Amino acid sequence: MLTIDAIEGQIADVVRVGTLVRCADVTPRSTVHYHVALGVEHGRPVDLLTVSADLLDDDFATLVLEAAGGFEPGLVLEKRALPANGYGFDALLLVPPHYHDYFAGRLDAQRGRLILCVPIHGCEFAGDETAEIFRLLTREVVPIRDWRRFAHPRIRLRFSNPVTGGGTDDAVAGGYVLAGYDLVLRELAALDGVAGGFIELVNHRGRVMELLSPAPGRVVILTDRDDATRVEVDATAVADIVWGFAATS
Repeated sequence: MLTIDAIEGQIADVVRVGTLVRCADVTPRSTVHYHVALGVEHGRPVDLLTVSADLLDDDFATLVLEAAGGFEPGLVLEKRALPANGYGFDALLLVPPHYHDYFAGRLDAQRGRLILCVPIHGCEFAGDETAEIFRLLTREVVPIRDWRRFAHPRIRLRFSNPVTGGGTDDAVAGGYVLAGYDLVLRELAALDGVAGGFIELVNHRGRVMELLSPAPGRVVILTDRDDATRVEVDATAVADIVWGFAATS
């Protein structure tokens, strides 16, 4: 496990902030701030870490790590509620060390119980992601070090558009890819009036939405593959409907 001496030997700007240790990596383009609750000082079997980029907020870091205080070592993610805060995050994701790379290459011998504590919008992660999916989401969809971010919903996308020739491959991951909301909007625009095309979305709760466009300016929506939910709406209303489906925690 980590000690303050080990951290001071590898990372700059180490200071005490209440019951936490704070340090930073400073580059010409960005400053990454780390707050650590050392297990050896808190009587816990794990060290807790939260990370922010270009924003230093000791109070919020303390709130995050206090919310994670009861965590026990595990091999998978844990998602739990986060107390109300000024950034609008409603959930906390606890990430075991084999899911993340923080302090790798510098404190390899001490990071075996380093739990990354990520404040999130609940729609951004299901909480059952594998290490591979977590890394993909944090690399391409959710900028987890940006505490000022708006919600970036986790969306699994499957689509086919015979006009553009675009689509996902049914032979790979069941035809689904992880997608940002902006990609979904682009494919919605391209689907307009394409009778033979479709878009299918799966949100972080595992619910399914299918979108069809039988005529220009019109979109048919089905939810959870239930034809009884079929509704037809004006295309101008679809972006808000999709956002509500994807981003509701």
